[in-house]
Amino acid sequence: MGQRTNFTGAGRGRLLPLLFLIAAGHTLWVAASPPPGLTRKVFGNLFFLLPYLLAAALAFRAVRGQPQQRRAWGTIAAGLVCWAAGEVVFTVLDLLGRTTFPSVADLGFVLLPVLFLLGILQFFQPPASRLQRLTFVLDIALLIVTFAHLLWIDYVTVSWHTYAGQPLALLLATAYPATDILMIAVALAMALWSPREATRGHNPLLGLGILLFLWGSVGYGTLVTHSHYQVGGWLDLTWSWAAFLFGWAASDTLKPGRRPPLPPRVQAVLADTTALLLPLLPYVAVVVAFVVPLPQPLNGSAHAGSPHLQTAVVAVLALLRFVLTEIHNRRLTRRLDQQARYDALTGALSRSVVQTQLPALAREALVRGEQLAVMFIDLDRFKQINDSFGHTVGDQVLMQVAERLRRCVGPPDLLIRMGGDEFVLVLAQLSELRHAERTAQRVLQALAAPLDIMGERLSLSASLGVACLPDDTSDLEEALRFADLAMYQAKRAERNTWRFYNPQWQDQASERFQLERELKNAVEHGEFQVCYQPVQETRSGRFHGFEALLRWNSRRYGPVPPTRFIRMAEELGLIGPLGQWVLREALQQLKRWRAEGATTLTVAVNISAVQFRQKDFVVSVLAALQAEELPGDALILELTESSLLEDVPASRAVLTQLQAHGIAIALDDFGTGYSSLAYLRDLPVNILKIDRSFIWALDEIGAAIVHSIVSLAHELGLRVVAEGIETPQQLEQVRTLGCHDAQGFLLSRPLLPTEGTAFLRGQRQHGLKDNGEGSCRNTLHTS
Repeated sequence: MGQRTNFTGAGRGRLLPLLFLIAAGHTLWVAASPPPGLTRKVFGNLFFLLPYLLAAALAFRAVRGQPQQRRAWGTIAAGLVCWAAGEVVFTVLDLLGRTTFPSVADLGFVLLPVLFLLGILQFFQPPASRLQRLTFVLDIALLIVTFAHLLWIDYVTVSWHTYAGQPLALLLATAYPATDILMIAVALAMALWSPREATRGHNPLLGLGILLFLWGSVGYGTLVTHSHYQVGGWLDLTWSWAAFLFGWAASDTLKPGRRPPLPPRVQAVLADTTALLLPLLPYVAVVVAFVVPLPQPLNGSAHAGSPHLQTAVVAVLALLRFVLTEIHNRRLTRRLDQQARYDALTGALSRSVVQTQLPALAREALVRGEQLAVMFIDLDRFKQINDSFGHTVGDQVLMQVAERLRRCVGPPDLLIRMGGDEFVLVLAQLSELRHAERTAQRVLQALAAPLDIMGERLSLSASLGVACLPDDTSDLEEALRFADLAMYQAKRAERNTWRFYNPQWQDQASERFQLERELKNAVEHGEFQVCYQPVQETRSGRFHGFEALLRWNSRRYGPVPPTRFIRMAEELGLIGPLGQWVLREALQQLKRWRAEGATTLTVAVNISAVQFRQKDFVVSVLAALQAEELPGDALILELTESSLLEDVPASRAVLTQLQAHGIAIALDDFGTGYSSLAYLRDLPVNILKIDRSFIWALDEIGAAIVHSIVSLAHELGLRVVAEGIETPQQLEQVRTLGCHDAQGFLLSRPLLPTEGTAFLRGQRQHGLKDNGEGSCRNTLHTS
């Protein structure tokens, strides 16, 4: 079995180069102008026979290839075998001097175009449009009418006189030009019909091969009619090189993805050539009909009126084809315009109408003294639906959202999909602004109803922004921008609400734009630094670790609090590389401190939700530890509840991998989420950091809440850290309540690396606590 496979592969690998060498050898032999005689007959016929035998062998091998192409390649292979068989018979008869017409050889020659038509058409899908099918029929008619005169007038007329009373001979003589028309039909079908996906690679080779074969066949018929044909001429090369292209196409299907025998650029040229030449055939026919003079028949008889009749028929066919082409182009233009105007998924107007239709609508409304409202709608947390349930469910959500929005407005109003999960409603003919408020309320209520999609029950909400014309602006594009800005304010406020545009937000948006631009350049300008806030053990008073805190000292704005730039960095896609930089900086500094004697010191690094969801997150953390030659237990990663709860199974898997390397996991800002307790059992964490809001409100209720959290943590074997300690009373309370560790401005402000080094030395020498002073004191409490 293995030997057979090797033989097949080796055979395939040798046959195509051999076929190329024979075609090239044929070219050189013809160029040498061999003298007439027996040798010329022998070699001339062999150069016909061998290429078609090899091409047939490759086609038969292609039958073993892709199942959906077996019947097509089997039919093509049969056609090549028929032609080769016909050549064998013709060669033998020619060498024996017994060439007669008709003979079995003619049957083989005639069968190739018929079988090629049946085989190649299986590679293509007929036009679905009735108009396209009618155009194809007209193209074939044009070619038949034109070339019938050129090919048939002499050939058929002579045949009728020569083979009168010989039905078989007359039939075969008429079949030769008819098969040329068949080959033209095949070529046109390849140019105008859509290929099946699996056949796209070899169709250009087949198309160019058919053009060469057709060239040779038509030329041969013309030369034979005038008794000018001799074997060994330049025309013969069209058949040998056509066989090479047929074999190449067959070989190309045997092993998809293999390197082609010629460079890809050559294949691209072949594809472009056939794509250009084949559709031109009908136009060539028209030119030929009006420019090329009709040949005079050999017997000298005239064809009264035939040139005029032929020209008239071609003109009528060409006119019909022009009309059909014009109809097709108009339909295509309308379809493209429809596609440009309407969103394919939701059926809402597309974004293009913002520039094409809405400005005129706004001008007309202003002239009539009417009001317009532009409502910008953005679905809340739509990305989570896409990520959790897939894009198919996401598309269904958008379709149902669009349908619900349509029901919220009337005929004069417009629904536009701006892209993604963003929609715009243009409310026309407003009598008062309360109408826009009522519409906004209807939209929120409509979207709040649960969606049942593919077995999933989903809940949605949206954030809406509204700008009015002419109250806010008289320019529609500016109104869209204002509505977008108002939507952003609604999303920042509480989501699932709406906001009318406020001019004050424009200044805020401009300031935000400037801040974003400064943030993008902050890393390369060295404006970021990492400060370190000590963490103290409440019972012993020993400082055993630091929390790394990112600080930004902007050249333009000065110190920028993290509450302003962290979320902005997430939205700009900067938080990933920025978080990786903080991790490396913190580990490098920890390595220095450990080298100075603080061998058990740890560092805690905050990880954003975006950074945590990156596929290579675990690998990047381990690589950073390995680069500094630090063990896993030197690092604590702090994550918020929201970053872990988006996908609990995936979060559990990542945390488990990290803990397997000794890395501790701290749940930051604990107690601020609504589902913290429910997921503590499922998520492998080591440390709970009680949010500073509970520490700053340690009254009777606050103390009870902290006590409950600490008791739960002790039951689960978790360590508890109290954040935001600012008074001695708070420190004593959290110690009494059972918190293991504490950090805050009472113990120390965040320190620069050099200050952290001095702090550690002071702790070792004097065992004293820091008084809270540090160079990072100009930043806010929030980390």
